[in-house]
Amino acid sequence: MDNSTTSSSSSSIVGLDIIPDPENNQVIIFRQNNIQHVVDIDEDELNIELGLDFN
Repeated sequence: MDNSTTSSSSSSIVGLDIIPDPENNQVIIFRQNNIQHVVDIDEDELNIELGLDFN
């Protein structure tokens, strides 16, 4: 009996849309697998704000 195992790994691009919903005090997350289109973003145009504020 052969007890050896083989494993393989592959990488994929997953797109996430994170939409705050302050009225219901929740965050909606849309996930899309197998993104075929990659968009280049200029670092100067990138504006990221961390944290959630529902007040």
